[in-house]
Amino acid sequence: MDFGDADADFTMCDLINPAPKRTRKLFSVMADYATFYRKTSGEYNEARKAVEDGQEQAKLSEEIKSLQSEIEHLKKAIVDSPEELRTEAETLRTNIKRLQEDCKAERFLSSEHSCSAGQRISDNAECMTMIENAAKLLAERFAELEKLGDFHVQISLLEQDESNVKSLLNEATRRRQQTADEAIRLTASVEEEVKQHERAREIYSSRLRDLKAKKEELTNAVKALTQKDSFVRGEAHQIKLEMQRLGKERIDETETARTNCAELMTRFRDLVVKYQLAEKKFDAHSAAFMNVLHSLNRALDKAESLVELQGEESMNQG
Repeated sequence: MDFGDADADFTMCDLINPAPKRTRKLFSVMADYATFYRKTSGEYNEARKAVEDGQEQAKLSEEIKSLQSEIEHLKKAIVDSPEELRTEAETLRTNIKRLQEDCKAERFLSSEHSCSAGQRISDNAECMTMIENAAKLLAERFAELEKLGDFHVQISLLEQDESNVKSLLNEATRRRQQTADEAIRLTASVEEEVKQHERAREIYSSRLRDLKAKKEELTNAVKALTQKDSFVRGEAHQIKLEMQRLGKERIDETETARTNCAELMTRFRDLVVKYQLAEKKFDAHSAAFMNVLHSLNRALDKAESLVELQGEESMNQG
């Protein structure tokens, strides 16, 4: 293996016989890469945390949909069932009144036409049997109405679920605020890095001016030495090569600084766009959840009013 390859990134030759300039350059590249790795690792952790928060918000949205479906089912049972039972109870009351009126009419007609006592007793017994059966049916319907009191327990459980969902919403809001604070902190860090690169660019510009001044001095020295002695021409050529090398290093350093600044600005813009999208998504979920909570409150109020109305009717009938 040829360890003296000048194009290799880092060879055994650099350890056995290190060149000061090449070693400084390699260590500078390694230091820049370590700094870049720390920054990208931090950005990856921030992005992963934002994704986890988004997944948790999606899970919360699914729980809200499930709770809304259960609420709609119970609301339908609370609202529709009492209406049906009330209609049946009114029908039974009407039938009882009609039977009672029929019995009275029969007794009146029997007395008017002097019907036999046995026939009147038979008719009255039949009417009483029908009245008793209707009364039993009415009692069963009222028992079913009383069973609706169990829905109070379910309403209480729904209120507890509502409280839990509100707690989850508060937790999601807190995490959103935490994510926003971290995004602000990251933005400040990126801005500080941009400022550092601006300062580095100013340093490079100052060094460029110094190199230009040194180049002029060397050029003048070369001209003077060339005029004095031809032997010095070789040394002047070496100086010229050194000047070219310094100029190339200056160009490479300037290009690297520009590339780093452009990458930082691109990452900063991407982070701002991701944060804005996450904020819009969270606001949409929050608005939908508040609509569900309003619907739940209206359903609970309506259910409580229906139960209170049924209780008042039962007391009036008693």
